[in-house]
Amino acid sequence: MKNYYEILEVNETASQEVIERVYKLLAKKYHPDMNLDNPKEAEEKFKEVTTAYETLSNPDKRKKYDEELSYERQQQNEVNSYTNTTTQETYAYAEPQQEYTQTTYSYEKVEDEKSSQKAQKKILEQAAKEQARKEYEAQKAYNDAYYKALEDMGYTIVYKKTFKDYLRITLTLIILAAVLFGLWHIPFIQEKVIDFYENSGPLKSVIDFIINLFS
Repeated sequence: MKNYYEILEVNETASQEVIERVYKLLAKKYHPDMNLDNPKEAEEKFKEVTTAYETLSNPDKRKKYDEELSYERQQQNEVNSYTNTTTQETYAYAEPQQEYTQTTYSYEKVEDEKSSQKAQKKILEQAAKEQARKEYEAQKAYNDAYYKALEDMGYTIVYKKTFKDYLRITLTLIILAAVLFGLWHIPFIQEKVIDFYENSGPLKSVIDFIINLFS
C-alpha cells in the first residue's frame, strides 16, 4: 500500500491547506511540460502525486485511507512483534543490550523526524524557487518571441516607462550629481577642470554662451 503522505512529502497531520499548497508545487515540479529532458518519468511522478492528492484532499476518502493505513501498520506491527519476541527468546542473553539499542533508536528516531521536517521545508523552498525561475524564463521567452513576431510584421515596439523606471533614473541622476559635487571640492580635480575649461577653445565659447543665456 503506497503512503500518500510520503508521496506528497507532508506529515500525516497536515491540514488541507498545506496539502493543497504542497500539491500545487509538486504538480508544477513534475509536470511533463516542465521536464522536457525526461517527460515519461515526470508524467509517472505527476500521476502518482495527483492520485495521492485526490485521496487526501477529500475528507471522506482521506478518512477511509487513514483507516486502511492504520490497519496495515497494525498488521505489520504484529508481525514485527512476533519476530522480536522470537528473537528475544532465542537470544535472551542479549536482552540488556537490546533494551539499550531500543532507547538509542527512539532518540535517533526523534532526531530523524526533526531532520526530515527541516529537509522537507528546504525541498519545498527550493522547489518554489526553481518553479518561479522556470516560469520567469518561460514568460520571458514568450514575450521575446511575441515582440520579435511584431517587429517582423513591421510594428515598432515602444516600451512605456513605469514609475519605477522614472524613479531609477531620478536616483541615478541624484547619485551622479552627488559624486560630481564631491569631486568638485577636491582641490586637485578642481584645478584640472578649470585648466581644461580655460584651454578648451571652442568648448569654452559654447559653455560661456550657455552661461550667459541663463544669466
